[in-house]
Amino acid sequence: MSQALNITVTAEAQAHFKAHITASKSAGGRLSMKPNGCAGYGYDVTFPNKKPDDALEYEFEGVLIWVDSACSHLFQGVSIDYVQRSLGQKQLVFDNPQVASMCGCGESVQLKDEET
Repeated sequence: MSQALNITVTAEAQAHFKAHITASKSAGGRLSMKPNGCAGYGYDVTFPNKKPDDALEYEFEGVLIWVDSACSHLFQGVSIDYVQRSLGQKQLVFDNPQVASMCGCGESVQLKDEET
């Protein structure tokens, strides 16, 4: 049974996903979280050629995004945006209500249920 997640993807993030999907000739974008960095978890965004097995599928204005079911609970309530940062660099930004803290470089996060 599919789990409904309250995920928001801004128009800017949708355009970013669409551009990468088109350029890589992939079928959609895949989101997961993996142990990474100094804070604990990092967001992993890939562009596979087909829907991954056991992934939840969402469509935003024609853009397919899959969330790995094993870590889908970590994406509950996430808002994804694509913003310009310092020096004109643009990047995906995940506003996750489950994040307790972020490392100094912004590459990884510690989740509230993972705090020690």
